[in-house]
Amino acid sequence: MVQSIRILIFSLTLLGVGLWLNGVAQQTLTVCPHCYHSLQQAIQEANPGDVIIIEPGRYEEDIVIVGKDLTLQGAGVEKVILIGSIEIHDASVAISGITIEGGIRSHTIERSQQELTVEDCVIRNASHGLTIAGNTEALIRDNRIVSNDIGMELKEGTDSIIIGNDISHNTSFGVLKWFLAQAHLLENSIRENGDDGLVILGAAFVERNVIRDNGDCGVWGVLSKSGAHVEGKDNEIANNKGGDLCPPDYPWPEGFKK
Repeated sequence: MVQSIRILIFSLTLLGVGLWLNGVAQQTLTVCPHCYHSLQQAIQEANPGDVIIIEPGRYEEDIVIVGKDLTLQGAGVEKVILIGSIEIHDASVAISGITIEGGIRSHTIERSQQELTVEDCVIRNASHGLTIAGNTEALIRDNRIVSNDIGMELKEGTDSIIIGNDISHNTSFGVLKWFLAQAHLLENSIRENGDDGLVILGAAFVERNVIRDNGDCGVWGVLSKSGAHVEGKDNEIANNKGGDLCPPDYPWPEGFKK
């Protein structure tokens, strides 16, 4: 299990390095006051595989990426603020170094599979901070996903690695994982959300997370019809108002809560 996770992290990290797999020569486009004034304009003029460098600034626009594999590389979360959402359809995209006030949604319509990498971002003040749907493989690493209604929603058909994120102070759930979604949650801090910290419908692998001080349950588990359930160990789970593990008669694995 751990080896397969490492292989998937490595393969998805390659996506963040460049998205060169389509064979198109990679170019760099820069968004700044003296070049492209709009992120959407740069996206429209980019070719698949291009890297879009986002200079410091405040950008007030909603972004839509359709059918182009791109890298969006911001100058840092304190320097690049996007007031708007990022909507991704049928495209493999890597996003880093941006504060996003409007959420990210990635899903497939016609494409059989796509990849999403989100690293070193702040995602806040949205209805859903991050929604992953369709046939998407995702690596979500080292982000702050805070002050949304729902921090993160993982829908059917997705396969996600969620590692090293701060998922806190969301009004409702920290993370909501649906049936038929695959998820590995490793070393995240899921705390002080208004409802359950982590809701798992069906199976998931959950290890070495801190899940505490949430408004209802720390982790809520629901068995699938096939009996698939949560696996993992060494999670620090404490001080959740509705109980740390819910329901109590769920088959929690030995050592799940340390």
